[in-house]
Amino acid sequence: MIDKIVAIRKAIECECYLPALALALTLPDICGQIEYPDFKRKDNNGKEFRQGRRQYVTWYNNFVKPLHYIADDEAPEFQFNGEFCYALRCSLFHEGNFELKDRTNELLIDGFRLHVDKVCGTHNIHSSYHEVNGERVIDLDAYGLCFLICRAARTFYDAHEDKAVFKKYDSIVIDESWPDTAYEELFNSGA
Repeated sequence: MIDKIVAIRKAIECECYLPALALALTLPDICGQIEYPDFKRKDNNGKEFRQGRRQYVTWYNNFVKPLHYIADDEAPEFQFNGEFCYALRCSLFHEGNFELKDRTNELLIDGFRLHVDKVCGTHNIHSSYHEVNGERVIDLDAYGLCFLICRAARTFYDAHEDKAVFKKYDSIVIDESWPDTAYEELFNSGA
């Protein structure tokens, strides 16, 4: 998992924010499976399935949200949480966009807009919730969200005694046998 966190950082350094965000949004999935292995349900045939959404949302709310949540009277009315992060993940991974298809009608937004706040220098993801032409939108700092998820995942990893449980999530493979020109040919073919 540490390789994923390093890859997210490298993507941000190269200003590749969308790939960084996509990879960062996988970390609550990984950590949620490890922290909450008993979150399961049975189908009509008795077969067990993990409750991925519940694992994701619970892990985010317990490990990431405390890094940015404001709990006083001056807090913004709307604050990003595990449900919204899971919705962002699903819209990006399954739809390829930032529009929400809220099948439960529980989310009070229609989509996300992402920006990168390089000037502020803080990791503030307190969204600016607003309505535009009848659509409810959250404007979210992608860099800040990546930073907070990575920080929580790294802290979770460091505190976890059995590092072996993370091994199955190590998926970065570097094939040094390809010449540099192979990538150029691959990505420029048909262009």
